[in-house]
Amino acid sequence: MPLSSWFLKFVKISLCIAFLFPTANACAGHSGWFYESFSWQGLRSYFGKGDVKQRKIYLAHLDKLIAQERKEPFYYIALSEENIQLWRSFIENGLDYSTLNSDQAKFADRIIAIIMGYEAELDSLKVKAETHPDFFHPKSLQKLITSSSEEAKQILIAFKFGRGYGQIHPRTQCPREGGAWYCYGMYVILSPSECEILGRELKRLLQLPSFAEERESLTGFAQALNRASKNGRGLYLHTSD
Repeated sequence: MPLSSWFLKFVKISLCIAFLFPTANACAGHSGWFYESFSWQGLRSYFGKGDVKQRKIYLAHLDKLIAQERKEPFYYIALSEENIQLWRSFIENGLDYSTLNSDQAKFADRIIAIIMGYEAELDSLKVKAETHPDFFHPKSLQKLITSSSEEAKQILIAFKFGRGYGQIHPRTQCPREGGAWYCYGMYVILSPSECEILGRELKRLLQLPSFAEERESLTGFAQALNRASKNGRGLYLHTSD
């Protein structure tokens, strides 16, 4: 087998181990928030807002992903007929977490993680890595929320337990293991308008002497928020262990 094939297989195994056994790395103190910007219109089109042509492209992409996953598992996602039909319904009719049971919501979380990853090769989402210089720690957000405007607080509270795509209200418990502000496998998707609000607030707070300690880790995040807002893009934030 060529060296490149061995390397690809090693990467796939490493990613799967990281997802299946999150507590090992979390105990080493490496838990934090990573973030990517993406096309807001692209994500909306994927989840029920696309035209006929776009839906056909997304459904064909899903069929290809399923075939690849069954041939050589990469995501190790449960591809029962029920789950496949659920995924198809998200593409055709939209994703509404309020209609899902606990298992379906967890499956929807996995779908979000998959399509936001580069391996999915969904060009319409135009996902771009933004994390710089490194992930930021949950405790930074806990401090921010005590000094933020009420408008910004309504966004920051979503990072306590995460917030499903399309939901106005944040979750009230961890989707997997962990506790408040330190849940494993949670995510938050910010709209362009939320990026504008939070980016403006972070810029203000990080100029204060009381936030000097957070300035280094959160300046990159603030800049990513402002770029996303300016370009009409969303921001996908997720915990990584």
